Amino acid sequence: MLRVDIFRSIAALLLVASLALAGCRAPTTAPPDEAAPSAPTDLPSSPAPEESQPTREGTVVLIIPEEPTMLNYYLSDAAIVRQVADATSNTGLTTVDENGDFIPMLAAELPVLENGGLSEDLLTVTWRLRPNLKWSDGTPLTSDDVKFTWEALSHPDSGALVTEGFPLIESVDTPDELTAVVRYSEPYPGYLSQFAFGLLPRHATGTPETMLSWAWNRQPVGAGPFIVTQWRAGDSITMEPNPYYFEEGKPSLAKLIFKVVPEPAAQTAMMMTGEG
Repeated sequence: MLRVDIFRSIAALLLVASLALAGCRAPTTAPPDEAAPSAPTDLPSSPAPEESQPTREGTVVLIIPEEPTMLNYYLSDAAIVRQVADATSNTGLTTVDENGDFIPMLAAELPVLENGGLSEDLLTVTWRLRPNLKWSDGTPLTSDDVKFTWEALSHPDSGALVTEGFPLIESVDTPDELTAVVRYSEPYPGYLSQFAFGLLPRHATGTPETMLSWAWNRQPVGAGPFIVTQWRAGDSITMEPNPYYFEEGKPSLAKLIFKVVPEPAAQTAMMMTGEG
């Protein structure tokens, strides 16, 4: 059985994500982040896929009390980073539903003893991806990205802070593009949450030892519902739908804006006037 603290931490992050994507406007408290970006950044949108896109309407403005320094969940323990990154790069193999149960996301199914995904000795976990997954730039998302995520997060010089369980992985084999076979040195009770907080794309990042300086940290190519299209330092982060998001018909919003408003009085005024 997975430890209670794992469930609580994942459930807490899921709540933050659901609030963000539902457009709740309550300000989020978080510890001060390091340094703000120095200049506005307008980012190109991903090319649209050939198939028709669902109709999307409306803009949600979400007030945040400070600006995140990056959107790489694995390099920061700041709540504000995780809240904003949930919309872009934090879609992983699994997540936790409203009942506290694990459900598959990018994974086709949960690997358990009953379906052969978990070996009898509890040392080997076989992940099978959904077919036809793509990153937000249209590049296929494959089992090699699962392997690269392990390579990056287990590297001693990557700077990663969220590495629980990764040192126990001895190897990740990729017999085909949809299958990642993870072998542990000892049974790991938290294996279902191992890749829950997002995968790292090998083609759009860099080497594991240079993770701290990846351009991806602020302009993520992700598998989440939104992509960053504009980042104005000290002001706002604008996101639009990921045209390659795997859940059909989602997201339904046309635009999501994280508005940086440090002062509580200004936050209240914006909400009262309907600006946020």
